[in-house]
Formats: sequence, structure tokens, C-alpha cells
Amino acid sequence: MIKPRGTYALIAYGPLLILSFYATWLAGRVSLGYWPQSSIDDPKFIEGFWMWTYFIPWILHVVGFPLALILGAASVSISILEDSPEWKTRLVEAIIGIGVLVFAFIFIAWDPQRVVEWYLD
Repeated sequence: MIKPRGTYALIAYGPLLILSFYATWLAGRVSLGYWPQSSIDDPKFIEGFWMWTYFIPWILHVVGFPLALILGAASVSISILEDSPEWKTRLVEAIIGIGVLVFAFIFIAWDPQRVVEWYLD
């Protein structure tokens, strides 16, 4: 019997996406010597070793989002189809994952430090 744990990817996706934006912002701080500012310091033109972090939010958004949703849905589906006793646990984990994902998107829209605005600018 397979123990699918794709719901863990769904739960982790939202916080990882937020952290990836902040990691890029921190890399900009290290490279520039001051906190990057929107409309002034474009992250794709900041030079420095740590600026490879610029690609992580993009990769997480384009590849990670569909992958997390597919893994979460597959985990729940496989548990139900195999009549696993853990199907309720997988379902609860998927619901929590969706809640965390909604919270992450709300946090990104709120953007208290304007980090996402700086990244996308």
C-alpha cells in the first residue's frame, strides 16, 4: 500500500512562496548594502552571488503551484481509491493546505514591506 504524502507539498507551498520573495529581497540587501527600493533597484539587474534567488519565486509560481495542487489532489484521490484508513487525514491535510495557500495569497496581496511589488516592478 502506497502512503501518499502529496498534501505536505500543498501545505508547504504557500510559506515557501512567501519566503522566496523575501529571500530575494534579502539577497538584494546583501548585494546592494541597503534595502532595495521599488522602482529604483530592479532585482534582475542587481549583481551579486546571492541574486540567483531571483529565479526561485518564478520557478515556484510557474512549476510549484500546479505541482503542489496535483500532488495534493493525487494524495487524497489515491488514499480514497485504495480505501486507506488515512484518507480522512489526507483530506484534512488538503483542506489545511488550501487554507494556507489562500492565506499566502492574501499576504502577498497585502505585501506589508512591498517586497512583491519590488520584485514585480
